[in-house]
Amino acid sequence: MVKQFTSGLIISTFFLAVPGYAASFDCNKAKGYVETSICTNPVLSKLDDTLLSVYAKAQAAAPDQEINIRNEQREWLKNSRNTLTSEDALILSYESRIAQLSKANVSIPASAASEAPVSTPD
Repeated sequence: MVKQFTSGLIISTFFLAVPGYAASFDCNKAKGYVETSICTNPVLSKLDDTLLSVYAKAQAAAPDQEINIRNEQREWLKNSRNTLTSEDALILSYESRIAQLSKANVSIPASAASEAPVSTPD
């Protein structure tokens, strides 16, 4: 009886130990191809973690642009990342987004730039 219990416990532990890499969201609630890929692919998981860190640093470095940075991130998620259907494409998309956010000067969207006051020579 104890032997059967021990065997069952070992098997159960094995299934719980299936790789579930860290992500910026709860992998137990992963939906769809993209989130599942992030949770099961260690490269994508690492990129997701890196992006989360770079995104937070970009917002901290430019508090006056926090809303614009957030909107750009949401746009990237909706129209780029979440539309991809291969892990290679996801990796490239993550690398590109990380590079964009890592720039020393956080880009200001054209809509925000057009609202900025224009200085004129005296």
